[in-house]
Amino acid sequence: MFAEVFVARSSALVGSPAQVLDKVYRQHEAFGNEVTYVQQEAEGLSDAERARSVELFATDVAPTLQTQLPARPFVWKGCW
Repeated sequence: MFAEVFVARSSALVGSPAQVLDKVYRQHEAFGNEVTYVQQEAEGLSDAERARSVELFATDVAPTLQTQLPARPFVWKGCW
């Protein structure tokens, strides 16, 4: 139960490509974010499972996000 609550309430992107897209869309709607930093935390997965996870994100999630939630071009406004 803890894991289910964590996945539902955190920014963790866990699940099928459709579930991940749904969560990113909800976050975008709530916060207006345009950039999503993704880091794979795959402790307990085999190398093949990790590779499949990255492949699924690259083929089924990222292209959809790029077309459905394109980011505005970054414009440098000087130094900090």
